[in-house]
Amino acid sequence: MLRSKTIVPFLLLTALNLLAAGKEEKDQTPAYDLTVSIEPVSGNIAVRGSVEVPLAEPAAKTFRFSLHETFAISKLLVDGKQAAFTYAPPDAQIPLPASRSVVVTLPRGMDQSRIRMDIAYGGRLKALPEFGASPDMRHSLDDQVNARMIELTGFASWYPQFAFGRPLRLELALSLPPHWIPICSGRRLEDRVNGGRTFTR
Repeated sequence: MLRSKTIVPFLLLTALNLLAAGKEEKDQTPAYDLTVSIEPVSGNIAVRGSVEVPLAEPAAKTFRFSLHETFAISKLLVDGKQAAFTYAPPDAQIPLPASRSVVVTLPRGMDQSRIRMDIAYGGRLKALPEFGASPDMRHSLDDQVNARMIELTGFASWYPQFAFGRPLRLELALSLPPHWIPICSGRRLEDRVNGGRTFTR
């Protein structure tokens, strides 16, 4: 029997702090609802879902986030409207490994301080040495997806990152082949098998 693991280590302490936060603080916290389908043998990841996020500059015409540089976006809506986007070099203040910036143009007539972004993207993680195996931290990455192990960390840009090191709220659903054991901090809501795949939420 294949014994493998999926690790998505978002801090439980952060989640507990958010549970006690007031409405004003929650309004300033990004809220994610993501469904992640992983194919270990091919190394492919497909993600779809939504992010509700406060805009740092509500009057601006664009906003940006970090995403793994090998992932391609197939859908991006802002408050239900199609939004144009371009790729740009990574933000120098957030030196995430193998990441690039996605610059999104807000649909015309939007000026609110918090938006909902619906997104779908996917691809394969860039193969880089693990942290500690190379002196170049900018080009090191613990995250990996292969037939031996899957590891997706909270500090990497496999998900849209709007701010590095800040708390967030997350609802995560995982779709995996059978025999893989998902390990994630937080509260498990559901486990089921359907069509030869395991689903954990």
